[in-house]
Amino acid sequence: MGHLSKENNVKELAHMTMKNALMQADLAVDHDFKIYDTSPDTALPLAKI
Repeated sequence: MGHLSKENNVKELAHMTMKNALMQADLAVDHDFKIYDTSPDTALPLAKI
């Protein structure tokens, strides 16, 4: 997830929505994919993909 709005998103809800979508696609969170929660106020460090 690349962006959370200050007004319209709840971090926990966005995390759960993404986790559920990955699980429905038979992708293992923390094995096939890692979810990094973003913040509308703070940038995350760059990640190598």
